[in-house]
Amino acid sequence: MNKKFLSAILFGALMVSSTGTFVSCKDYDDEIDEINATLTDLKSQLAALQTKVENGDYVTGITKTADGKGMTFTFSKGSTVTVTLDVKDGEAGAPGTPGKDAQQVTVDEKTGELKIDGKGTGIFPAKDAAKAPVKAEGGYWYTLNEKGEYENTNIPVSGITVTGTEATGYTLTVYSADGEKVIKLPTASSTITEIMIGDLTFGAVTTTSSATGLDWGYKSNGKIDWKGPKGNIAANQLMIGQIAPAEGLLSVTPASVDLSGMTLELIDTKGDIAPVNIVATPNSTDGAATAPRAAATNGKWNLAITLKSDVTKDNITKVFGAWDNSTYNAKLYALRINGKVYTDYTIAVKVAKDNAITNATTVGNGITLSTTNLKSIGNNHNKALDNNSNIEVPVGSSSLVCSDSKFYDGYIAFEGTQTAKAEKLGVSANGMNLSIKESAKAEEVIATVHIMSVDGKETTKNITLKIGGVKSDDTQTIAATTYELGLDDSGDLNAIVVDLKDAFSSLSAANAEEINKLTQITVENVKDQVNFLANDLTSTNVTFYTDKDGKPADKFVDGPANNGEVVLANSDARNIRWMKIAVNGNVNAKAKPGNYNLTLTIKDQKSGTAVSTIKTVTIPVTVALPAWDKLFKNTTAWEDGKFVARLTASVANTPVVNFTRAFLPNTKAAVNDIKLAIDKVDNKDVIANQSSASVTLQNIQNTNKTLKVNELGVVASYTFGGVNDLTVKSSKFTTKIMSIFEGAKLVYYTNNVAGATAKVGADFTIAKLTTANNKKNGLALQYGKGESAVCNSIPAIEGVTVQESNSTAADKVKVAYGVDGLNNVTAVSDSEGIKLVNAQIGDKGTLVLTFTDFAGIVTTATIAFE
Repeated sequence: MNKKFLSAILFGALMVSSTGTFVSCKDYDDEIDEINATLTDLKSQLAALQTKVENGDYVTGITKTADGKGMTFTFSKGSTVTVTLDVKDGEAGAPGTPGKDAQQVTVDEKTGELKIDGKGTGIFPAKDAAKAPVKAEGGYWYTLNEKGEYENTNIPVSGITVTGTEATGYTLTVYSADGEKVIKLPTASSTITEIMIGDLTFGAVTTTSSATGLDWGYKSNGKIDWKGPKGNIAANQLMIGQIAPAEGLLSVTPASVDLSGMTLELIDTKGDIAPVNIVATPNSTDGAATAPRAAATNGKWNLAITLKSDVTKDNITKVFGAWDNSTYNAKLYALRINGKVYTDYTIAVKVAKDNAITNATTVGNGITLSTTNLKSIGNNHNKALDNNSNIEVPVGSSSLVCSDSKFYDGYIAFEGTQTAKAEKLGVSANGMNLSIKESAKAEEVIATVHIMSVDGKETTKNITLKIGGVKSDDTQTIAATTYELGLDDSGDLNAIVVDLKDAFSSLSAANAEEINKLTQITVENVKDQVNFLANDLTSTNVTFYTDKDGKPADKFVDGPANNGEVVLANSDARNIRWMKIAVNGNVNAKAKPGNYNLTLTIKDQKSGTAVSTIKTVTIPVTVALPAWDKLFKNTTAWEDGKFVARLTASVANTPVVNFTRAFLPNTKAAVNDIKLAIDKVDNKDVIANQSSASVTLQNIQNTNKTLKVNELGVVASYTFGGVNDLTVKSSKFTTKIMSIFEGAKLVYYTNNVAGATAKVGADFTIAKLTTANNKKNGLALQYGKGESAVCNSIPAIEGVTVQESNSTAADKVKVAYGVDGLNNVTAVSDSEGIKLVNAQIGDKGTLVLTFTDFAGIVTTATIAFE
């Protein structure tokens, strides 16, 4: 093949615009399949690679072709693209010299050795953050030396080479006689731009810095025959208790990155890898609605670790740190993903001291199952063991979970007569996991739960499994209720009022007859999601009515009827129509506007056994924020759509805007609870602090203390219940800021006629205002509707005192006198007015009064004189 023509092919294949037309993923996949089926020339091969990259796909593997002349790239969606120079391009001629062999060039991450196709070269390039360790030049590979210079390795460059790593991504370079062409190929981990994780200590109960050390132990007097999932326990075998997972503490940017297929490790500052296995799973608790997927929709991940087998009872207290009396000195690790370190060294694994668990050959009582450490966990199901050794379990798949930190392993067995009963009902167990058929609903069976603690002590407990399930096939989803946040007459968050429609009225007579206590009706959050309500509801915060108005005579109670209420035991439960849910004090700190579901469950009441479900009702609730205008209205301090604010101060030189003057409440929302966001001035924040709706400003003055700006862009906000995402914001509005004395001006009267030029007397004094014979003559200072004579004792104007000493309060303004336009002429006040010092006959100039208010804002008033 002609070399120049080869170069043209390469150039054309790589001139792919990044601003092309975007189509759906399916369209791209169809295009790629078509390209793969017809890759008959180099241009198509490179175009296929470029399309993959532009479609957000990334490389998961690279192999040389069987003939060694090309490279095959495997992408995350399963398809492959092969690139080789020895292909037909439709033109006659022998193949070009480049391309007879392909190379994969890497630098070993551990040893630093340069490798060609996985084979060491004995060359160790220097490391420099600013320079690549290897480059191609003049047909040979060059490596960086300790002087920061490149040295020729005398290793020829092939026509096709791939450099890079899984951590940094790969670079495909195609060489020809006319130069080189490059395509950057991302990998899964190379797309990560940021990993955030705080201080994290894996311990027995929490992952905070105060975490309790992992419980551990062993049994030295022979092996234990154990039927649990972890199998028989050998003598002196290390047994590890439960390790708390780090839930949602790892944040990955971009959120589309999937960690589940990557290799995660903990590495210390010496390069040693912690002997743990790490599993990352998506965290889906940051929104009202969630859906399972490979990547975390919010970019947050859970991390769970297990210890590797090379951690033993003899080294467990040394591997991850060391105890110094009562102080644990932990090794600190960073998180490494696919060979690249992404975090600071802030991760630790904490274990209990070697004497924290007494060897079971002498003392040891194992774990006692109780209401606080055993739960049944399933889909939308979370129930604790009760005081009578009963536990509710759902139909389908579920697990019994022991939360004791010393729990090593456990299993459920059906023993004696319960073996046949469980089999008949369709109840089976594997370890601590249960599988229950539909035919077993509303039944019960006794299970024997075997627990092994880390001290080698086995305990057992017989527990009655109360199997749930709807006795009738009655489930219902009612119409969604829109709940708009607001405040009631007491200033508390308003209640959610739900129209239950026919949820109760549609019950059969037999089922309705069984409902005689409100405790048989429960309202719960949906599990495994962030809910609007912080806690499930009880009879103290949910009430049922026959009518929407919620009058006492319409309210259902267990009795007695002190205010004429309806006693449920004496009434028909089918009359229940409305439900009111008290919200105040029960809002989740992570709640957001959006769609949520509540589950109402109606159960029967059998003596001596757990209740069984009669009906379940899904209650959709849409939480919405009110408009700003529903909460607040503007005061009269607005002009032409702008809030006009005079700056005040409680401390000298600290200008404050009091926005309580801007709004009045339309509801019980307090104006003092308003918060403000103000646009920056000269790219600097102007809010120094804000207390209630009063905002102290900064960075709004020039060096001469005059205002840089006269208007500020402001957004006001009000937050319900202290929950950040339940914040209502106003539209952006303009606030016009002025000094307390802004707008003051000077006038000079001649026989009641105000003029713009002051007259200078023979004694070089501008006379103060007088009103002899009801005629105004002389210099006056006007402010608002007030007016005062200008002299060394200016009377208060509109409640503002003008004085020559420093301002000491918000209603006092300091005045200073000056002259513009005349050299060496100054102005001083006396009892007769303003005297011009060093003035000459015929001088003309401008008298300047400079006012400094208590907030430190400077304004001026001027008048010409002659």
